[in-house]
Amino acid sequence: MNNTSDDMAYAWYLPNTGALRHVTYIKDHAHPPGTVQMALAKDIVTDIMTGKKKMIDYKVVTAADGSVHVILKHTVNHPQSFWALQEVIPFHGEFTPCEKFESPIQVRPEPHGMDVYVMAHVQNAKIYVTLKHDPTWLIKTINVSKAIDQYGLGPIPIELDPDFMYSVYVRYDAAQIV
Repeated sequence: MNNTSDDMAYAWYLPNTGALRHVTYIKDHAHPPGTVQMALAKDIVTDIMTGKKKMIDYKVVTAADGSVHVILKHTVNHPQSFWALQEVIPFHGEFTPCEKFESPIQVRPEPHGMDVYVMAHVQNAKIYVTLKHDPTWLIKTINVSKAIDQYGLGPIPIELDPDFMYSVYVRYDAAQIV
């Protein structure tokens, strides 16, 4: 693919995993620490920004000649749901009608970032933390099953820089709430 500068956009990725962390049309945009910048076809960034694809659908790989390329990972299409997470009402082990939850995973802001509480177990759940109102800037991804193994159903601490505002999303297989 022969791209002119008008057809280019930019991505920042983690060199050890190949995971995309930020995409933009602006070459000199601020980027997450520890990431590496690369030029990227504008149509890929457009697909991510419009929601047609997700950053997790792509991976950066290094070819034998040392050049880096973005590839579309093979993904299995499971029914999935996304919920923006709600703050947790102080939870003491039982629900009253006013405490009825809308998400199987809830968040409580804390001085260190946030604490996550799992109210119902869901299959293949992941939490995505992005900059507030900028889903193209992925800050953290948390695999809920692995976090439950380590912390139980909560609180699961997520360390975040308190100088920024964040959006938090959860993805899970919709048919698998248990």
